[in-house]
Amino acid sequence: MRDSESKRNKFVLVLSMALASLLFTGPSSSAERTIQTPLVVGAGEDNSGELAGVVNRVSEDGRTVVIDDQLVELAAVVRFNGASWSRERLVKELDEGLKIYFEVDPEAKGRTLRIISIRSRD
Repeated sequence: MRDSESKRNKFVLVLSMALASLLFTGPSSSAERTIQTPLVVGAGEDNSGELAGVVNRVSEDGRTVVIDDQLVELAAVVRFNGASWSRERLVKELDEGLKIYFEVDPEAKGRTLRIISIRSRD
């Protein structure tokens, strides 16, 4: 009975430490922004609320892009530097290593983000 009590105490300790770390590392750490669902790790945020990232790869069919090692989907029509572009035309402009700001569709369903707007980073 002593072992099960010890295991329970360790579990409670680990759980309380995890919860405490979540409380103390809240919104004050703005060096790196992470979207909770789905995860986009490494994407920064500028003052306009857009996400920032680097294009790692563009799929051959032009439907998806990998930004900061996270797969994202392109909407059928995307605002690119202020103009409307089809995703097929846009993928020709998205080179690997390109730094961009982008907005995601807040109403997109599923685990993959859908980009609705992109602009080049200066």
